[in-house]
Amino acid sequence: MKQPYRTGETPLKTIQIRRLIEDLRRVVAILDAGIAEEEAQARILDPTKPQYPFLARALAARKANLESTLASLERRIGDSIAGLTQAVRAPAE
Repeated sequence: MKQPYRTGETPLKTIQIRRLIEDLRRVVAILDAGIAEEEAQARILDPTKPQYPFLARALAARKANLESTLASLERRIGDSIAGLTQAVRAPAE
């Protein structure tokens, strides 16, 4: 029998994406700690200053990229769940 709907993600894929999101959140927390450590060591908290640590800049850029990826993955999960909810509510024809 053919499925009357398409959610975009299978339940297994959704679980894998959720695990990836959890892992990426841990990495973001680690990057936050690294940034804070570099700023404390250099005693410079303002990223616009030329003396701001290069490593802190690099970690901040990596963190921004990961946060963007997280937002994208969370939207993807949200869309999948919304599609599944609509499919469950829709009467089967």
